[in-house]
Amino acid sequence: MLLLLVAGMAWPIVGGPFARERLAQAGHDLSVRQAHWADALAQRDADWGTTLFGMGLGRFPESHFWRSQEPRRAASFQLMHEGDQRYLRLGAGSPIYVEQGVDLARDTDYRVRARLRSNVAGGTLSVTLCQKWLLTSMACSVVTLASGPTAGAWQTVEAKLPARGLTAQPWFAYRPLKLSLVTPAQSLSMDIDDVELVADAGASVLANGDFAAGLDRWFFATDVDPPWHIHSLPVALLFDLGWFGLLAWTVLVVLVLARGAHAAWQGSPTALAALAAVLAFGVSGSLNTLIDAPRFLFLLLWLSWLAARGSEQRPTPANTRSL
Repeated sequence: MLLLLVAGMAWPIVGGPFARERLAQAGHDLSVRQAHWADALAQRDADWGTTLFGMGLGRFPESHFWRSQEPRRAASFQLMHEGDQRYLRLGAGSPIYVEQGVDLARDTDYRVRARLRSNVAGGTLSVTLCQKWLLTSMACSVVTLASGPTAGAWQTVEAKLPARGLTAQPWFAYRPLKLSLVTPAQSLSMDIDDVELVADAGASVLANGDFAAGLDRWFFATDVDPPWHIHSLPVALLFDLGWFGLLAWTVLVVLVLARGAHAAWQGSPTALAALAAVLAFGVSGSLNTLIDAPRFLFLLLWLSWLAARGSEQRPTPANTRSL
């Protein structure tokens, strides 16, 4: 009965057009990933220290930017300082969206205002306001801000950003709204400060638009993520931690699986659930890095702990009485 229930829930997803299209492209996707893995491993330093202990945690995006043979490089974003002023600098490359969720009034249009400075005359910055949960944008409003005719000079610019069609959503199907600063497409850098999103009358609905608090309330997303991820947990461990780190993780996983399987066989429901989750994590991790996000690394370690400690628990017999 349980298998029939699972099959009934999975069939609409697997049999849908999106899943069929992805499955049809599985062979091509795998060849692309394999080429990406080979490119990642070729970026490592050719010394024994790197071979044994890796390039270091978090080094892949930088390494990819400078050493990769792939045609696409990630765009860049960084906080800069000039005296007491702090601002955001966006560099060209595969698009990055530096974004912030906003709460807008219905039936109201807004204006976006910012101070811009480009290293070339006439540089432009695209600003989008989109219905967006995480990665996929739905309806959007887009404006382009120009930095002015003089390179290297700050200029305050603003433009109308229509929002009426985006805020008119039913409560039961409401999508969050995000304002995004899009990295420039040209070979230039754009400095940004004092970003505001205001109605005809009122204060800005953006928080930390002057970046005085760093990137608080801002986050970034990208549609082109190979420059940021190796897309394989084993290959990523080999790149970051070398053969020593990969071996250490392998020993950990084998111990967790062995202890979890033993506890599940003894009847521990906690170990059974955690063991299934760890296995699912491993299957997904074969084609995704996963643990380069701290919350997923914590999830894996927590599940591993649950699976391993399950062997220390025994179900209490129904006829056992406390004395």
